[in-house]
Amino acid sequence: MSYPMTSFYVKNVSNMPITFNATVLKQSQTMGPHSVNQSFVVNPQDSVLARRIGFHKNGDTPQGWFTSFSIRPIDGFKFNDPKKAGNWKKSIDKKGKPIYTFVLTN
Repeated sequence: MSYPMTSFYVKNVSNMPITFNATVLKQSQTMGPHSVNQSFVVNPQDSVLARRIGFHKNGDTPQGWFTSFSIRPIDGFKFNDPKKAGNWKKSIDKKGKPIYTFVLTN
């Protein structure tokens, strides 16, 4: 069974760039399951695509698609917890595909 492609965005509403690392589990026919870690910089008032994958349309655990998610600390900033499902806001794009957005700060 195939599921619609779901996008996972990370949004920065602050006025400073924010860096984070995300690790995902990838499946490969040649290598089998393996972890892939990637670093991201999210510019101020911008967002980045952290992952796109076939995901259950009504899935309620978007944070589960990341095996690790760490935000580089910045003095004076309090960050939201990417491990909590409620911090990933669900929306639907123009083609009816799910989008989850995690906002780094309040």
